[in-house]
Amino acid sequence: MARGSRHIADNQSDDDCTKSAIDTTYICLKDTHYYSGRPGKYAEVEDDQSSSDISNVDGIARRVDEGGKVLVSVGFAKILDEQFVSYLKASDSLKDVISPASEKGKFVFLQYLVTDHRVGDKRRGAGAALLQKVKEYAAEHDWKTIWIDCWDGGNGQLVQYYLDRGFQIMGSFEDSDETDETPWKGKLLRIQLE
Repeated sequence: MARGSRHIADNQSDDDCTKSAIDTTYICLKDTHYYSGRPGKYAEVEDDQSSSDISNVDGIARRVDEGGKVLVSVGFAKILDEQFVSYLKASDSLKDVISPASEKGKFVFLQYLVTDHRVGDKRRGAGAALLQKVKEYAAEHDWKTIWIDCWDGGNGQLVQYYLDRGFQIMGSFEDSDETDETPWKGKLLRIQLE
């Protein structure tokens, strides 16, 4: 498998996936285990750390599956069904976009999509794979739209990441940090699924 490439194994047996004591459905990918359950989707990869020493010394979340494999968390996505976050709804610059979309419904808002830089190259491809799982989630509900907002700083690299994956910019906004009122510039993006 090419580095950063993740392929979904649609018909894997239960033996290929790990289970949780809570009501969670695991979706397994080659080399990466993705599982969904409210409030989000998680990505894990096998770690080279021994199963007898999975302490949280380095602050990185690990767990041992039923087969004894040590899995390390590399990414997380949180989605909202048919609703936007409050700071976007309150933005005057986005009212003409947010109001009609909210009324129409049938969309997913991707509130968080993060990968953990502390795990180095192990996180490679996790963001794109999690985004694919969000697309599949939307398709399962017969929804054709995914919305996301992101930071518009850092030379526009994050905005470009989403543009490269088919999103379109629908508007710009400014929010401020609640603690120090520092302005935070962002973009609202949308992708229409086929």
